[in-house]
Amino acid sequence: MTNEHINIIRLHSGIDIITVCEYNNMHNTVKLINPMEILINRDMDTSQDDLIVRPWLPIEAISENSCTIKTDDIFTTLNPTEGFTTFYKNITEKINELLYTDNNSSNTDIAEVVEFVPNTSNKTVVH
Repeated sequence: MTNEHINIIRLHSGIDIITVCEYNNMHNTVKLINPMEILINRDMDTSQDDLIVRPWLPIEAISENSCTIKTDDIFTTLNPTEGFTTFYKNITEKINELLYTDNNSSNTDIAEVVEFVPNTSNKTVVH
């Protein structure tokens, strides 16, 4: 039996990922679908925070943007805000459109994907 949710997970390594999580309690695993790493750069001098979201997997080299990890690898699970969830859905939809659709007859240049994935500062509300 599987349950699917969009969560922010923090791995034991300290990496934060927003992803669709498909939990498989029978096997103690979680399938991460469209995982995006979350980085926050905090500048204490200016009190400005930069939020960076980038693909966690090597999307240029894989046929499906997903992987399965053991639940033991997860330190904690958090619920993203509605605004951040919408932001995540928009980014992953565009990435999947650029990389994985049949309409994309040639390999999309990763620069096109990187150009779409923005660095978001505290001047832009995403949550």
